[in-house]
Amino acid sequence: MAWQQEELYRGPSIGGTGTCHRPGSSGPHSFPRMESPPGRRDGSTAADAALGRSGHDGDADGNACRSSIPRASSAGSSPRLSSRLGDQNVARCLFEWHSLMAAIQFLTRIPVPGGMHRPGADMAILHHSLIYFPLVGGGIAGFTGVIFSLSAMWWSPLVAALLALAAEALLTGGFHEDAVADSCDAFGGGWTKDDVLRIMKDSRVGSYGALGLILAVALRASLIAQLDPVYVTGVVAVSTIALSGALGRWTILLMRTIYPTIPGREGLSKDIAGNVTVRSLVWGTLTLSPFMMLSTLALGFSGPGISGQGMACLEVMGAAGAAGFVGLLWAKYAYGRLEGLTGDVLGCGCYLGQLAALLVMSTGSR
Repeated sequence: MAWQQEELYRGPSIGGTGTCHRPGSSGPHSFPRMESPPGRRDGSTAADAALGRSGHDGDADGNACRSSIPRASSAGSSPRLSSRLGDQNVARCLFEWHSLMAAIQFLTRIPVPGGMHRPGADMAILHHSLIYFPLVGGGIAGFTGVIFSLSAMWWSPLVAALLALAAEALLTGGFHEDAVADSCDAFGGGWTKDDVLRIMKDSRVGSYGALGLILAVALRASLIAQLDPVYVTGVVAVSTIALSGALGRWTILLMRTIYPTIPGREGLSKDIAGNVTVRSLVWGTLTLSPFMMLSTLALGFSGPGISGQGMACLEVMGAAGAAGFVGLLWAKYAYGRLEGLTGDVLGCGCYLGQLAALLVMSTGSR
């Protein structure tokens, strides 16, 4: 299953030699599983390693290690200090870049370089990549919107929507759709916690999974088909679909900020969403904001003057609120059944968040 991985091999952290990989696997979701560095949060250990920090500030007697601190009074210290600060800034930028590449590798089949595919990649990069999920998700859904607008020039809106979703499935490998099917099978056919988890691990799709997936995809296609694919050269439809995709991935951040994963259970929910804090949610919201602003501006053209922009802003905020509410409602239900979240639960919550956002946006466009 897309959100569940077998035991992965541990490789060295940033700065080490060797590679991190799972033997016999080269797919975009094949990432190493390593223990999170103790005592640090939000990937700070990997950032420290990239920045050349030793991880401690004193010797055995508790005295400060003065040899590692540049002295302002020393001859030539200013150039050395500037050089060190410059190296740290470059290392930090590289860490952020590889985190973005890891998010693209995780959510799509695009073979981008760097990220978790480079030698010596640290698991903290994968943890940190979660803040870029809304940005990557908006890009994926924006691609879906472009295919929809182009296809609507020759076919009906419903056919165009189905073609767009098919193109998106090729781009992502049906990542979240698989989570929807697994979750429907598990919660529909399992009575106890162990039953639900056992069914989630089963790669076969049962009647609950097939029915749930068909209904979810059909509802999403119908909601997309309600959007006007040609209004303002398709900008409104593309921006609306892109916003729904960004909100869906943002919902993953929101769910993991409030609810923990199942204790003692390994899986992608821990690998990709380990140590999620309010700070991670804030940064993820910042990567979501461009899609909210673009959608507000595009929808504002449909109304007269300031009133049109005001209604567009309310519509976008309503979509964000609906996505977050539905995602948290689903996470609360899953947490009550499993005493924690799994990767399939997060993926299904992402899809539900997209549907909730599209429901609000399509209602406002009528």
